[in-house]
This record gives sequence, C-alpha cells and structure tokens, in this order.
Amino acid sequence: YEMPSRLTSLAPVFDEFTGWFGVIIKSMCNPGTGPDPVIFEITQGFRLWLTENRDLGLIESLVLENLENLHEGLRSSVGKLGGAVASGDMAPGREHFEQALSLYQAFMAQMRKLDEECVLINKGFDPVTGLRHCWAVPRDVALEMERRARQGRPFTMALMKIDESETL
Repeated sequence: YEMPSRLTSLAPVFDEFTGWFGVIIKSMCNPGTGPDPVIFEITQGFRLWLTENRDLGLIESLVLENLENLHEGLRSSVGKLGGAVASGDMAPGREHFEQALSLYQAFMAQMRKLDEECVLINKGFDPVTGLRHCWAVPRDVALEMERRARQGRPFTMALMKIDESETL
C-alpha cells in the first residue's frame, strides 16, 4: 500500500544541477564562445527543496548542515571560475576547476544518499533503524485491524519506541 509522501522529490534538484554543471563544462571547453558569467551562478533548486523539507524534522540536521556546507563551497568555487572567465582569463587555473569538480561530485554523492533516505522515509521507514516510522504506525494498525476483522482471527501487537538509537 502507498504511504502519503512527506518529503518532496530530489529528482528536480538532480536534473537542475546536472544540467547546470554540464553548461559550465561546455563553456570551459569552448573558450572562444565567450561564456556568460551568469551561468556560473549556482541554481536555486536545492535551496528551495531545503526550505520545503527542513521543518518536517525527518532528516537529521547534521546531514542537512553538511549538504549546505558542500553547496556553499560549490557556489564559492564555481564563482571563482566565473570570475576568471569574466576577467578575460578564458582558461582559469586547473586547481579552481579540480576543486569545483570535487565539490560537485561530493555534493551529488550526498544528494544521492539523501534521496535513498527520502525514499525510505516516504515509504514509512526510519533510515537509521530500518523500522517503521512512528507516524506510519497508526495507518499500519488500522489496516491490520481491518484485515483481522475480515479474517475473524485475533492478533497481538507490541509497540516500542527506541530513544538514542544511534548508540545501539
């Protein structure tokens, strides 16, 4: 059965970042075309996603903070590339490019991991414990009660809350 989605999809953020970084690579490989420095400005899809989903409290704040730091580092690094292009240096230093590429890859790897966690959360599972999330239990109980009522058989259920699961 389907659980109502609680977190919005990261797919648009992936698409946006992949397209954006592709344009940057193309502009770096074709210096004669005079790239517009505006393309070096980072896209806003991640910030919008973060704003929509942060207050739900379903993703650890440390994970979001790490992503924000990577995002800011990427913005800064790509800004340096854009500054070099805007100043007329059509071949910015390799170290600027390597840094931007490394941050992009790290950001996207963290986003893929977060996307996997979002899928689990949207299916009603806690990504840390692998158990049902507390907000999914009432729906599970209601469905099981309906099923057992149709079958006419009793059942037993045990619920427990695990605090401080990180120390287990």
